[in-house]
Amino acid sequence: MKAAFVVNYLRTETFYGISQYIDADTYWIATGDPDWINFLKSKGVEDSRILNLSSASANNDTDISSVIEMEEYSPYKASAIIMSDRLLRRKPREKSYPYIAAAYSMIKKFITDNGLDVIFGEVTWAAEAAASAAAEKCGIPYLVPATTRIPNGRFTFFKGLFQDRLFLDNPAFDSDLETAEAFYDEFVSRRPVPDYAHRMRDYALFSAKNMRKFAKHLSYMMFHRDKDMTRPDLDYLFDQRIFRRNNAKRLKRLRLSKDISFLSGMKYCVYNLHMQPEASIDLLGAYNSDQFHIIQNIARSIPADAVVVVKEHPQAVGDRVREFYNAVNDLPNAILVHPEADNWELMAGAFAVITVSGTVAYQAALTGTPAVVFADMFFDELPLVHRCKSQEELPDILEKCMNSNRKPDRTACTAFLARVIKNSFEGSVYGREVSDSNVQEENFKTAAKGFNAVLHHIKNEKPEIVR
Repeated sequence: MKAAFVVNYLRTETFYGISQYIDADTYWIATGDPDWINFLKSKGVEDSRILNLSSASANNDTDISSVIEMEEYSPYKASAIIMSDRLLRRKPREKSYPYIAAAYSMIKKFITDNGLDVIFGEVTWAAEAAASAAAEKCGIPYLVPATTRIPNGRFTFFKGLFQDRLFLDNPAFDSDLETAEAFYDEFVSRRPVPDYAHRMRDYALFSAKNMRKFAKHLSYMMFHRDKDMTRPDLDYLFDQRIFRRNNAKRLKRLRLSKDISFLSGMKYCVYNLHMQPEASIDLLGAYNSDQFHIIQNIARSIPADAVVVVKEHPQAVGDRVREFYNAVNDLPNAILVHPEADNWELMAGAFAVITVSGTVAYQAALTGTPAVVFADMFFDELPLVHRCKSQEELPDILEKCMNSNRKPDRTACTAFLARVIKNSFEGSVYGREVSDSNVQEENFKTAAKGFNAVLHHIKNEKPEIVR
């Protein structure tokens, strides 16, 4: 078996550690970041096993025939992929389309030249979306290792750009159901937060950590500028740091209260804002990525005796301008609450929890609150999750939520969780930005068991895609 990993910032360290314990010859697709390419070489990875996409950044060929071919094997058009990429969308068309064309062609050639059987990667950047399309063209899976969200401490695999269904679909046994039932009862009583939700944003401008980052980006700007389309320029990075710091201060001046007891007795639904830019909204949501537009439509869809409560994502404080919150407050039936207001308390009193693709819908459905999502998600088969395919459907869906039975179907919930547990694995695929334990040998060995299970599945269950 031959497997390739797509280099992605701090996750590269985790992927490399895992790669040392999988039953496959490993290759690497690097977006061009010289630091991570040098990291791989320092570990003994040969040049011939690394595809360096830096030359794609310099491509000025205006022939888009490769882009047209890529679109045949992608669920999104190239324009949608560009618009979902927080950096590439800032580039002119004369730069973005040739970049995608070159990246797609180079990855496709790398797959065929090396006889790859699978690619593991993320779906944050346009190069990763191009890799997914190239893999589809070549008849191999592009697999995204991602947290199961619930239960904590586990990850699973999704194929391609979406998270609409698990890649593995092994049937659950009685033992899995027993595990799921025990977990479900504990989850409902303890109501934990996801393990990736503990990251805190640093707003400092001149801390030692940030000065090291600035020095690193300055070096990149001087010697490697535009070699990696996933690496922001120093001026962009500095502007964003000041932008977030100032926005966080302006949001604080709204004096939003963490105490939400004033909602007691009110009829309300909750919209939980996503971090943005983020793949969970810009890629999974795509056509529903304008969050203010969604909030407006929720406000249009609820009766006169109801309100929509809008809660900012705690890790997104600073990403939105004060005018965004002012516009929410100007709606006749919208209420802003503090970003750190208790999610579980909000859910308990709401007639619906609304999100594009967020974990909060998963949590709500398991604990008895109807949820509405705007993207196909693997958890939308839970009885209390409603998939809204058009915002014109919102009034009817929200009315159903208001009239819905608030008691969760324990049998359906535990059966679903049993299947998730059966087709997921212990360990983490995040980098040290979440926890230093993710880059320890113990996690590498643990997570590698999941990768090996998938490799075994590809080899034995899908022999037609193995070269």
